[in-house]
Amino acid sequence: MSNPRCPENLKKLARLDAIFITHGHTDHIGDLLPLAKQFKPKIVATFETYLWLESKKTGAQCLPGNKGGSQKVGDFEITMTNAFHSNSSRITASASTAERPAGTSSNSQAA
Repeated sequence: MSNPRCPENLKKLARLDAIFITHGHTDHIGDLLPLAKQFKPKIVATFETYLWLESKKTGAQCLPGNKGGSQKVGDFEITMTNAFHSNSSRITASASTAERPAGTSSNSQAA
């Protein structure tokens, strides 16, 4: 993984089952494409990021989200919430159609 602040022992993953993306800023999606191609996880993303990700043909199962909506992945249910955060992504959308960032609330059924 490319984040220089990521500890070395966390840069090698044996598996990755799910990724939850709140918006398309590069600090949130920097290693998303290589990880999606390698592990083929289920990815829940805001709708605009979902559209962008689907266009990349990673082989991962992408699930769209929107504020107030929920998606279940394994034992986790994620609900998109409002977030007070800017977004000016030119990676996932043009500046005129940039998504509005979301937060997440999760509920795990894992024991």
